[in-house]
Amino acid sequence: MRILRLAVALLSMLAFAAQADDVYRWVDKDGVVHYSDNPPTPDSKPAELPPLQTFSSGAVAGGQPIGAPSSSDDRGNGDLTAPDGTPTPPFTPKIVSPAANDTIRGAERQVTVVLGTPPPIGVSLTYFLDGKPMNLTPTTSSTFLLNGIDRGEHQVYVKAVDQNRKTLGQSETVTFFMKPPIAR
Repeated sequence: MRILRLAVALLSMLAFAAQADDVYRWVDKDGVVHYSDNPPTPDSKPAELPPLQTFSSGAVAGGQPIGAPSSSDDRGNGDLTAPDGTPTPPFTPKIVSPAANDTIRGAERQVTVVLGTPPPIGVSLTYFLDGKPMNLTPTTSSTFLLNGIDRGEHQVYVKAVDQNRKTLGQSETVTFFMKPPIAR
């Protein structure tokens, strides 16, 4: 008897889910647009809506060097598409911090890279220090903490990539200098 009740409940839920997929649009006599999952009249047809925009985060905490450069270092901008088939726009990241030729002093040996604008949806970022990727999984974060930086001159740049890790754009390379803290 329990199995029968469970089967009936599952079938009811499936029937409800099938009906819930349709969205109806209509305009009333006052010109107000309405949307509903219930048809306003028996002969109503579902509205044609654009696909839902989705977002998946590839954020990586920290910034320790993890992994090696990918086998393909494509800097081209061929025909790129998002998962839903729409074209992925080119995006050129711009590093606003550190500034060119900044001298950074600190015992923490850390530098926070900050971009001027976040990437558009469907675009992720890979941060590079001295030509090596600092995040194995591309992230959507427009700030990234680089840890364990040795004293001396360093270069940082950021690549914007699509979901297939194809390069959409790259920032200019910024040179900065890491020096020990000043003793007082």
